Amino acid sequence: MLARSYKRLGKLDQAKGEFRAAIQCDGNYADAYYELGCMLESDKDYKSAVVSFEKYLELKPDSSQRKLVTDRIQFCKGQAQE
Repeated sequence: MLARSYKRLGKLDQAKGEFRAAIQCDGNYADAYYELGCMLESDKDYKSAVVSFEKYLELKPDSSQRKLVTDRIQFCKGQAQE
């Protein structure tokens, strides 16, 4: 919750730090991987975003967002190759 609050307030570095801390505490917290992936994609850190998104799908294979996340992965992979 703290990470999402920081994100809403525009404190993006703190938000990323909190999402990473949440992942360290619970490596199965899928939503933290998704949120971190979104932020990394915004930072144009496409390779890291792909890793986060893929981990999200690994942990939540039946996600209702599967198509959206898969599309984001493909976009990030394309950007990383340029």
